[in-house]
Amino acid sequence: MIRASKKTQHRRRMIKKLDDHARYQVFLRDDFKCVRCRNDRGIQWAHILSRQHLCIRWEPDNALTLCGGCHMFFWHKHPLLAVDWFNKNWPERKEHIMALFNAGGKVDLKTLVEELKG
Repeated sequence: MIRASKKTQHRRRMIKKLDDHARYQVFLRDDFKCVRCRNDRGIQWAHILSRQHLCIRWEPDNALTLCGGCHMFFWHKHPLLAVDWFNKNWPERKEHIMALFNAGGKVDLKTLVEELKG
């Protein structure tokens, strides 16, 4: 088995730390309930634009709390309906997300982790 380099392992730990913090902040904002059906069981951290885009991965406006059912059977199964629903409910968040996404830019993970500590 090939083992990841120390640099890769460190990067993964930083991303996990940032994910954990961002997830908790979104859950707290959404009162630990699905924003669609208000269920408080099996909540998940869902993203409007994919988590692969690091420039907005940890942006609270790019995430919301969904239960497992709403996440899988609404958000992922009917993405056009889901995006329309999101835009109707939070039009200002859509504008903010798109502005950040279009600005792009490289993300400095080390700086973000240091900001969490401070």
